[in-house]
Amino acid sequence: MAMMITSTPPPPIVLASHRGRNITQDDIDFIRELIAAHPGASRRRLSALLCEAWGWRQANGCLRDMVCRSLMLELHRAGLIELPAKVRSPSNPLTQRPTPPALDEDGDLFAQTPMQCSLRELGPLRIEQVRRTPAETEPAPPPNEKTPSRTGVFTSAIVSRAKGHTIALFATGARHAGENLERRRRELREVYGHDAHCREQGLSPPERLAWHQEHSGPLLKELRAWMEARFEERLVEPNSGLGEAIRYMLKHGVALTLFLRVPAAPLDNNVCEQALKMAIRSRKNSLFYKTEHGAQVGDLFMSLIHTCQLNRVNPFDYLVRLQRHSADLRRNPAAWMPWNYQRALAALEPAPVTPAS
Repeated sequence: MAMMITSTPPPPIVLASHRGRNITQDDIDFIRELIAAHPGASRRRLSALLCEAWGWRQANGCLRDMVCRSLMLELHRAGLIELPAKVRSPSNPLTQRPTPPALDEDGDLFAQTPMQCSLRELGPLRIEQVRRTPAETEPAPPPNEKTPSRTGVFTSAIVSRAKGHTIALFATGARHAGENLERRRRELREVYGHDAHCREQGLSPPERLAWHQEHSGPLLKELRAWMEARFEERLVEPNSGLGEAIRYMLKHGVALTLFLRVPAAPLDNNVCEQALKMAIRSRKNSLFYKTEHGAQVGDLFMSLIHTCQLNRVNPFDYLVRLQRHSADLRRNPAAWMPWNYQRALAALEPAPVTPAS
């Protein structure tokens, strides 16, 4: 009796792994053929083509373009593929900042020799102000072999000496990032206070506009001048948290100050964001429905509750009234809407009569 011996082919060799996908030699050959077939395509276009060829998509159906682009860049750096030259480079000035050379001066502030001691042996710490002091304006000594040139501005330093070493902890930009913004917050609070005053006084839209132009306009003008000075005097790093907030306000300044030019324009879009949150919350809660019927009931109650909130009606009181008067509700549903059910209640539940004295 003859026996047939079959052997399974060995598994392909994995050359790289990226975001859960194993890259084999066949994948490398496919990417090379894709690049060769599109000689004029950019890196972005090639990554989109590769995503479509592999069916690499997100849960929402969009291409995983950024993931694919990082994979191709990783393979390019490893020498497995050859990507076309960059079409453009980012204009971020921080990426072109020169790196200061390492300093090595024994016994001085920038000593690189290791220390082995406890924190108690470091001695008392002294906080020194460096920014906006005469030491900041002193000309730096010419660079030489022992003191090479340095770049950067240090705000403050904690200095201590121990065992012949000087230890310093510099906080670069700490004063910029932690600048006292209480005055700016107070200015914005005053603007909202002016708007509250207009509501309390029942001012018409033209009267509200004139009030804001007289009282809020100078505050926002001063605020814009302060923000522009932060960048012009290089007091704030553009990519810091404060810098990004200032850039946003300067970029959208015309839209953010629309209430100074258009009557009845709101100060912010909080009303819109609150309405969007209701839809987002409903979508999140819908993940926990077990049946379609349960989802329909949940959508019904969410619609009723949100409609009550928009009409300034207590949702709990409204739903309780519907339960108590279910028979009347079935006979005339239109009379039991959140905006008119109070009239139906008044007809069914007359006000109690107070006894005569």
